[in-house]
Amino acid sequence: MSVLRVKNIVKSYGQKRAIDDVSFDLEAGQFYALLGHNGAGKSTLMKILMRKEAPDSGEGYVFGKSFETDTSPVNHAVAYVSEDIQYQIDLPLGEFATYFKNIYENWDSAYFGRLLGLFHLNPESKTVSLSRGQKMQLCFSVALSVQPKLILVDEATAVMDPGARIIALQELHRARLRGAAILVASNIVSEVQAFTDAILLLDGGKLSFLGSPENASGEFIKFRTNLASIDPLEIPRSAVEVSFNSDRSCSYLLHKRNEGELVSRNLTRDSRSITLEETFVYFTRGRK
Repeated sequence: MSVLRVKNIVKSYGQKRAIDDVSFDLEAGQFYALLGHNGAGKSTLMKILMRKEAPDSGEGYVFGKSFETDTSPVNHAVAYVSEDIQYQIDLPLGEFATYFKNIYENWDSAYFGRLLGLFHLNPESKTVSLSRGQKMQLCFSVALSVQPKLILVDEATAVMDPGARIIALQELHRARLRGAAILVASNIVSEVQAFTDAILLLDGGKLSFLGSPENASGEFIKFRTNLASIDPLEIPRSAVEVSFNSDRSCSYLLHKRNEGELVSRNLTRDSRSITLEETFVYFTRGRK
């Protein structure tokens, strides 16, 4: 049984269709990256998955229970990390453990204390004194200490400093190794590449790709050019520029179905691996 399943989900706001016939499953012990440019529908989809908003049509299931039924019995196994979360608890951070221990049966007070230490959060501080980044560190600490089986992260790492992002991703990875399903929505593609088992790529509300990073990159040919020494007309029309290199060359991706466009062109194949970020750039520039 999938930890979470959505089938043919549709969500519109007025005339704009934010989520357009999206279907996928999340499996236990897997780390998924939800990618897409700003406005692609990532946050809307996350709110639907957390049952904060209802889809216009389609079906959703969490631990086998329909979104349309009372899912409160399974809510303790789900954690959500987002800037939308604002803790209205007038307690020092160190006393959060006592508060949440009375709510969540699997709450791990010792782990929560260790996470506060890793994030350098003062247990004597209160939430009103925290910066945006520190509030997200606290949110991660609470979410992970619940010992959830499903963790949804809505672009929360963007406001954290690089050191804190690494800690958050490492702890998410450890949760994955304990069997949790992880879905992280992010625009910082490079940070999730090392952890990702599969990517879900949203483009205009549609799921344009679902699969492993290796399968995504395997669809393309990568080549590079020195723009100072090549006629731009030599570059295949269906190729997409995806990176600018340290040697001042540009790298492009070309879908393998268009490989014939490389015939008789003075272009150099790029032997370097195709990165997840380059794949992301290709798709989000609208080339299919």
